[in-house]
Amino acid sequence: MKAVFKYLIFWLILQVAGAIILALPAFCVSMIAGGTGNIENIESDPWFLSIIFLGSELLPLFVFWKMKYARLNFKYDYDFGDSFSNTKLYLWAAVICVGCMLLNTTIAEYTSAYDWDPGLIEEIRSIGKNPIGALCICLVGPILEEVVFRGAILRRLLEKSWKPWVAILVSAIIFAVAHGNLIQGGAALVLGCAMGCVYYYTRSLWPCILIHVLNNTTSTVLDWTLAGTSYEETGAIPVGTSVIIGVAGVVLIYFAVQKIAKMTQNRTPLPPPIELPPMPGYVEEPTRPVE
Repeated sequence: MKAVFKYLIFWLILQVAGAIILALPAFCVSMIAGGTGNIENIESDPWFLSIIFLGSELLPLFVFWKMKYARLNFKYDYDFGDSFSNTKLYLWAAVICVGCMLLNTTIAEYTSAYDWDPGLIEEIRSIGKNPIGALCICLVGPILEEVVFRGAILRRLLEKSWKPWVAILVSAIIFAVAHGNLIQGGAALVLGCAMGCVYYYTRSLWPCILIHVLNNTTSTVLDWTLAGTSYEETGAIPVGTSVIIGVAGVVLIYFAVQKIAKMTQNRTPLPPPIELPPMPGYVEEPTRPVE
């Protein structure tokens, strides 16, 4: 677990550093784009929040990639056999996203009464309506979180021979706690478990990134659509309907994960590339400059 704590602490430090680095540019853009000229309320300006949010995501993403804490290559480390289809993998990943959205709807119904902070919701909404903020929430953030929580933390736990279900659950719990509130944390726990299963079977971050991007983008678009409507004020779902939606979500997630497990059940590790030694007496000719 030492490596896991190292990744988490490093991630938090880099987030703070990235936000600080872009604080001054964020302030300048806020003054130009927002036109408020009021430094006292700068911390609530969407442009300011969105740009420092971007900095807190780009810096750790770059460092984790540069330090090779996670693998972002598009090639698989396994040969999955003839039963594998790359297209079907991503289609089933999309189905998992739908299932998570349905289940999270039910979870939100039972957690919003305990943790519905209007200030937090309004802050997230203001960032989501900003173009830079929307980019962070829908694309940069999902990539960073998959790199940290699946690509670094879950991979490390699996390499340490943890039982797969324990490693997946632990990484999902850490992912949920990192969101810092009950509503997002409940959704993150479900999403983290589902994406953890996909990563375990494929050892690739990209299907997980697809699920995460689709989930955040759908949530953001729905928030844009429903904000200010009557549903936002009277959006409670009847108990029976809520249970049906949640069960449907569980069924979709389970069915899609089983399909991915079946597609990858015959996986065998690919051998590392072999570097042949140079032939005896061979001297490489110097490359001539292009005229």
